[in-house]
Amino acid sequence: MINIYEASQEVLALKHYDAVVQELKKKNPRMPSTLNKWFKGFDVNYTLKHVITARPKDLRVIMNKCKSDKYPGYVMELHDMYEVKFSIASRYIGDAENKYNAVQLMENLGIEVCPLCNRNYITNVKPEGRKLKRTGQLDHYHDKATYPFLAMSFFNLVPACYGCNHTKGSYELEQTPYGEVDLDPLITFKVPFNKIEDIYDKQHVKVSLDNHPSIQKNINVLGLQDIYTKYHNKDAFSVVKTFKNYNELSQTLMIENFKGLFDNEDQLWNIIFSEYVGLTDKLKSTPLAKFKKDIYTQLEKYRQSS
Repeated sequence: MINIYEASQEVLALKHYDAVVQELKKKNPRMPSTLNKWFKGFDVNYTLKHVITARPKDLRVIMNKCKSDKYPGYVMELHDMYEVKFSIASRYIGDAENKYNAVQLMENLGIEVCPLCNRNYITNVKPEGRKLKRTGQLDHYHDKATYPFLAMSFFNLVPACYGCNHTKGSYELEQTPYGEVDLDPLITFKVPFNKIEDIYDKQHVKVSLDNHPSIQKNINVLGLQDIYTKYHNKDAFSVVKTFKNYNELSQTLMIENFKGLFDNEDQLWNIIFSEYVGLTDKLKSTPLAKFKKDIYTQLEKYRQSS
């Protein structure tokens, strides 16, 4: 998993709220105040605005306080707004001048790769002669069928690929991509080996995954352990192969043969491994960036200690 770090998230959440209010008023001008009253029945500090813009840690509290076996029709309007309008590319909420739906939300967040698995692109696409379409989906971090009052909450809408959204279903995750906890150190991908020279082909590479207990539920629900250790050994080997092809001897020879082109071995190394160096900045836009970054970091530590 990777974080969705977006500097303007709070601004986007407020714009999202404004569109929700405008849509509710189309149904009934009094509906926002009716929802305010309903939320205040659980906590005097709760308002529709608070619920729609609440950060993930607050959403958990709201979820538990407001949960019920049956919800009034005006609460279900939030659920239906998502199903009938917001999630459909040809429809929108808000006003005609500022058309807003799930496609626009994905565009605003600017994330190109699924934050739940970091494997698949979820970019929008505009087919010729047609409107902008989503290739990704929005997962409700807290299930909209169980918690319809959170169906339109901004930070409850997590961009995801079809595979992750389908696999997760209505299960709960422990960690959210929305940047409250740095997810990067919670999962580390590795290639176990004693000597890098012993790895000759992809059959020698078996990816392993170390993780902090706080993210174990995410790994279990999304099947990340199975996905990465079964299907990405070849991708790990491609990193290892590059490492082996440019060993210390090869670097020395290149520097000698191309005098003046490289200042030192470190400069050459960074050029050769430019695909992996700085991948932290590419997590939102490059599939497997987190995975490759971890493998490269492991190899770099091996090189420095050898």
